[in-house]
Amino acid sequence: MPSWNTLAFFEVGPVSFHQVSEILSSDKVRISINGWFHGPDIERPEASDTALSPLQTSLTLDVDVLFDWVNPNYLDLLMQVQIREKFEEDSEIELEHFLKEEKYQEVIAALQSTKTSWLSRGPANRRHYEKADSDTVPEVLLQCLQLLSSDAFFLTLSNFTGLALHELSPESDDESGADSDSAAGGASCTEKVEKVVESEKEKSVPSCKGELCRWQHGNYTMLRDIEAARATFALDAFLFCKCEGWQPEYGGFISYLAKEEDEELMTVNPTENSLALVYCDKDTLRFVKYINHGIRAMQDAPQFYSFSFQYQE
Repeated sequence: MPSWNTLAFFEVGPVSFHQVSEILSSDKVRISINGWFHGPDIERPEASDTALSPLQTSLTLDVDVLFDWVNPNYLDLLMQVQIREKFEEDSEIELEHFLKEEKYQEVIAALQSTKTSWLSRGPANRRHYEKADSDTVPEVLLQCLQLLSSDAFFLTLSNFTGLALHELSPESDDESGADSDSAAGGASCTEKVEKVVESEKEKSVPSCKGELCRWQHGNYTMLRDIEAARATFALDAFLFCKCEGWQPEYGGFISYLAKEEDEELMTVNPTENSLALVYCDKDTLRFVKYINHGIRAMQDAPQFYSFSFQYQE
């Protein structure tokens, strides 16, 4: 514990972690001088590489499932053209009221079920949050996860973004003249897609990976060198649930940064029943801001959820 005019020191090892606790007092501050005493180099074990979530190709579902779940406004072709134009200009977009209200309420009810087992994701020097055990989730949540992994949803995302996520996806509009900087990468979405296509000798198979996450006080993810090395061209998608009353000062937002740059490119804030889409290039990194005690002021329960997916062409 911090104590006035005291010196605290401890050895930092290759498998030890430490974290400064959150300051909860409204009228006190913590002032300290921090530093390190360096000694001879010690042999360190090779950095462990947590098993990556495997990519999977799209699931084959009846297209009617898409119409059962998604707000019909977003399935209108003219609306999809407008969404695509904005996305190609900004490389990001937020689609509010994405699920039909009746389906969204079913999801909310299922999220409050005690049947779901939540698994802690770590280690603490990389991330700290919970993901749903897919073997225990109620049927409606499993259906939502399947929807986001489905062939029909891949095509819908292609219509939203212009990315080649489906064999029937629209071709990039090469004559549109889009040359604005992306919100999360530095070049327009169309330009980046063209570069990827030119650099790949063989056409890849569109794929995705995703999970259902629960976010509470003390949760976060961190940036690490290994994530920078793994960065690739991808579409991030986040469907947020049960975050009514959330405020930016609570943390929990997703921050995007350019590799080796300190300036924040953009943030994605949790918004009730919204689908956030962000296109990332190989120089784009992201993390979830530490969720502080302010989240306890949220209505009902101090937590929110996200269906977090990543799609690759």
